[in-house]
Amino acid sequence: MLPSTKVTLVGCAAAAGLGAWLGGSYDAAVGRGVIGGFVAGAAVALASGLVQKRITRQKPALLVHVLGGGFVVKIFALLALTLAVRFLAPLAESFEWRAFVLAFAAAVLVLLPCTAWELLRLTQSSAPTRNSAVAYQQGTPS
Repeated sequence: MLPSTKVTLVGCAAAAGLGAWLGGSYDAAVGRGVIGGFVAGAAVALASGLVQKRITRQKPALLVHVLGGGFVVKIFALLALTLAVRFLAPLAESFEWRAFVLAFAAAVLVLLPCTAWELLRLTQSSAPTRNSAVAYQQGTPS
């Protein structure tokens, strides 16, 4: 099992516990906001991570661009989902939008280092060795 999957499962369990406690202690909408935000953030982060891995396998040289693109996707997903939770009446009644935003951001920030580490491991395994790079520079076949 990949580290990002493990972190997601532990995080979702923690968010469910925190959401249940907040829902029972304060307001049910706050608890649902925490749970919904974390699950939505984890889903976006994992889906983005899958696309990032596929692109990185095909073109390892684009690692920095892939990481930046994944972060931009997560920011736009946060914006779109926050606007939906804030201004669509059925969602606004069910979820506290501030709790949703904080939990979404927490999920993305927790999974970001895991995904970056997995992508770095993926590119290191496909990196050329020093001998093949020297042979290529000298014009000799490796």
